[in-house]
Amino acid sequence: MPIQRIEAGPAGEKTAAWTTAQAAAHEFVGEVGLDFSRAHASTRAAQLCAFDRIVAACAAQPRAGRVVSIHAVHAATEALDILERHGLPAHATCIFHWFSGSGEDLNRLRALGCLVSVNACMLATRRGRAYARQLPEDALLLETDAPAWLDAPCSAAELEASLAHTLSLLAEIRGTSTQTLAPALAETSVRLLRL
Repeated sequence: MPIQRIEAGPAGEKTAAWTTAQAAAHEFVGEVGLDFSRAHASTRAAQLCAFDRIVAACAAQPRAGRVVSIHAVHAATEALDILERHGLPAHATCIFHWFSGSGEDLNRLRALGCLVSVNACMLATRRGRAYARQLPEDALLLETDAPAWLDAPCSAAELEASLAHTLSLLAEIRGTSTQTLAPALAETSVRLLRL
């Protein structure tokens, strides 16, 4: 699905309705969620309404193997509240991108069986490193969208280098080798994508 920002008012309602219909009809949904950063805080109510509708629609129309990629900036608690309210993790694999919620949120995420995709920026923070150590190996994925520090499209070589760097950092944090960790992460990806 193309990137859609939820605005307040009729334009936001139209985008939310379209996004909800698309999410309910597909196996792979993402990246949907909430962004309460300063730049987007003014649309908080519209975002909450839209995300609630998307999650409710996915839960009401289960699809075998559905994967939902979740964006939650300063909004992990609210995202988890909505997932729990609709029971979506029972009907889909929910993956949080670059999780930075509280320790309590992490415990809720784990109890719901959600996964976390990590990138080098997440692993550069003390909290991110702690979470990367605490999460079970089969709950971790490498974040495969463009490297966060690039403001423009990147080449395949740049993406590959970014993933290799993140894998190396993650292995070091977890006290293992890339040769041990890479196959485990790949196995999770293969299972989710049914390759």
